[in-house]
Amino acid sequence: MIAASFLVLGACGDPDDPTVDAATDAPSVCTSDEQCDDGAFCNGEELCLPRAPGADARGCATDRAACQDDQVCDEEADRCRQDCAVATDADGDGADAIDCGGEDCDDTRADVRPDATEVCDPDGRDEDCDPTTFGDRDDDGDDHVDDACCNGDRCGDDCDDEDDATYPGQVEACNERDDDCDGDTDETVLVRYVVDADRDGHGAEGSSESVLACAPPAGYAEVADDCDDAIGSVHPGAYDRCDGTVDDDCSGTADDPPGGCACANGSSRTCPLPGACGASTQTCVAGTWPECAVIATDEVCGNGLDEDCDGAADDGCTCDEPVRFCGSDVGACERGVQVCANDGAWSACFDAIDPTPETCNDVDDDCDGTVDEGVFFRCWDDGDGDGYATLTAAVTAMCRTSCPAGTTSRDPANVAQRDCDPGDGRAFPGQTSGFGTPRPGGSFDFDCNGAATITSFILSSCADDGTGRCVADEGIDAPGPCGSATTFRVCAPMSAGSSGTRCEQAFVCGPAENCGDSNRVACR
Repeated sequence: MIAASFLVLGACGDPDDPTVDAATDAPSVCTSDEQCDDGAFCNGEELCLPRAPGADARGCATDRAACQDDQVCDEEADRCRQDCAVATDADGDGADAIDCGGEDCDDTRADVRPDATEVCDPDGRDEDCDPTTFGDRDDDGDDHVDDACCNGDRCGDDCDDEDDATYPGQVEACNERDDDCDGDTDETVLVRYVVDADRDGHGAEGSSESVLACAPPAGYAEVADDCDDAIGSVHPGAYDRCDGTVDDDCSGTADDPPGGCACANGSSRTCPLPGACGASTQTCVAGTWPECAVIATDEVCGNGLDEDCDGAADDGCTCDEPVRFCGSDVGACERGVQVCANDGAWSACFDAIDPTPETCNDVDDDCDGTVDEGVFFRCWDDGDGDGYATLTAAVTAMCRTSCPAGTTSRDPANVAQRDCDPGDGRAFPGQTSGFGTPRPGGSFDFDCNGAATITSFILSSCADDGTGRCVADEGIDAPGPCGSATTFRVCAPMSAGSSGTRCEQAFVCGPAENCGDSNRVACR
């Protein structure tokens, strides 16, 4: 029993025996040269060589002695000094060591000597013993040495020796490259773009959502001046349609297109918009200018044309996504798609139905959300057929090219176009004739200016024969027929305020009083 216990104890071993747990306390094998470096110079460079003969338990071995046999090691200076008593040119390269009064800066290497050619290398070796040189590799020919060529801490300054447009001093361009080799990319040239939800090339006014980029990403624009970023047809430079409500051009005022909205029915002018729209015309309808005959559409990239009529050709063409919708689904329009071409620009809009000029057909042809605007006529009742209506005349909107008989397109809201007598076709604004009989209400105001139209009637000299009829009188010089212009010397008795065939004085004077040869009267 005692023997068994002894055997068990013997198997467990002595805890004070240093050989116990040797496997557990063994040093780990190196994985890098840095783990082997002991910080000393003169005992040579330690490398991680686990399989090398003479490697220690960590796998570290000395590659070679720090100095040759004919050299003396200087641990404090971390260098080998030549033992000039043994040899002045230890590496046999024909150049004596600096320690022996020569110019060889490394007498342990035959490829390092004053007459050697400096080699472009990232190790920083000084092959020609000149610390100011570091090789002359300039593959791109821009007169700047590749920055992979070094001599100690000195290196070339060309950060991309395969691009002759990249070198120190080059002007930085916005291209996601370090053009001037200063370590920064696109500094000072990035552009701030703001969100452009309706993608009309104008960012939302006052938007704080922005990105810095070289080109506008999809859905962003450089300027933030869009007063309605939900409608693509509303932005600065758009044609402000005369619809009475929408400020299409973001000017702060609705209905203020170039040249204004008012026009004469049927008149035409060249479209005031730039680009493709400017090659068309506008024809006045119902007293206002409608849209141009050529409607703005999505920009077609790469053709040098301005299809969206904003004054810039091929704008908004850079793409950063493979496909996007284009066009509109409003009214008669249908959206299409664009694809990003190999040159980084958007293709034309495929399978889209574009807007067309509005026609009177109960359809929103121009896809602006309003039906038949600017193409229907408003016609006011014109009972006397003189082409003018009173302010209280009934008005009807109708789809046609002109107003029918018995109506007029002249808006009586304009005082200069307002009829003063709906029952007398002789009375209307601009009438130049006078008449011998008054209007039904007794007024002789035929041009609707508020005063009797005497001077617009042919003046005639005449006298009252006592019965109210105009007759020739001895006071008349060269009397003519009633209705002709003549002059009389002596005023015959007149009946003031006469009408019909009675005589009315143009200048008031007393009976039988000499009124002068220029006095005239009008026969009514």
